Amino acid sequence: MLSSTDVQQKRSAWLSERLCAVLILLAAGVILTSRAWTDIVRRAFHDPSFMYVFMVPAVFVWLVYVRRLRLRRCRPRRQYVGYIFLLAGAAGHLTGIRLEIDFLNHLGAMIGVIGCFLAIYGTDFLRSFAPAFIVLMVLVPLPAPVRGRVASTLELMTVGGFRWLSEVTGVPATGWGEFMTADGAHLSIQAALDLYCMAGATFLLATAFAFGQPFRGYVRMGILLSVPLLLVVCNSVRLILFSWGGSMVSAAPYGLLFHVSIWCMLLLELLLLNGMILVIRSTSVPVTQFRLAYQR
Repeated sequence: MLSSTDVQQKRSAWLSERLCAVLILLAAGVILTSRAWTDIVRRAFHDPSFMYVFMVPAVFVWLVYVRRLRLRRCRPRRQYVGYIFLLAGAAGHLTGIRLEIDFLNHLGAMIGVIGCFLAIYGTDFLRSFAPAFIVLMVLVPLPAPVRGRVASTLELMTVGGFRWLSEVTGVPATGWGEFMTADGAHLSIQAALDLYCMAGATFLLATAFAFGQPFRGYVRMGILLSVPLLLVVCNSVRLILFSWGGSMVSAAPYGLLFHVSIWCMLLLELLLLNGMILVIRSTSVPVTQFRLAYQR
């Protein structure tokens, strides 16, 4: 009969073997789909619209960390679901390359890499860490027509929000289409704000906030549904800041003010989300799945 020490050593060796196997399989998956991953990295470094990609690793690590205790309920086991993911990812990747469809190419690469992990560790991890895996899908750039539609919709919403905010702050402003004239500065909304980048960053922040705490399901849904409202409010504030920047914005729309404004607006969004939770708590509506220590 094996002692507890022998069982522990045997279990540790078994887990180590699985870890080595999954690392090798993940490395092989990334190498075989290197064309897609190289393109994602290139876009992140050279296209300001995809700057939000740099937030993905931090949000992924955060969501795994806050769910680390769920590892006790996850039993590593080989499952055919992982191989199905692998085959589907490979098919999508190869089809995307053959038909020159970037979205299918990138999506196939991502599904294939996730399949490499599931093939060794099983679907228990997928269920327990679903928000983290969903965040990884944000690395896949949406098709250009979809990005354009998202940006144009946000432009129309931002124009309305900015007009109202300009009246409140006293900044003289007029707007038509995708252009605004504020405080003497002629601004292109899309060039000044890069709305698609802000949309991706806001979604990641809202996901990290919603699933980083033990909120109830309806609270998490409300947080995610509030993303468009957060975008309108924060983009309107950014336009006010850009209008006060005047000629500096016109000369260098992607300069220091652009990058600083993104982080300032993310901080503002985080404050707004916390304020929303405080308002809900003040109405005695249950927010978390259980009472926290400071609520007793």
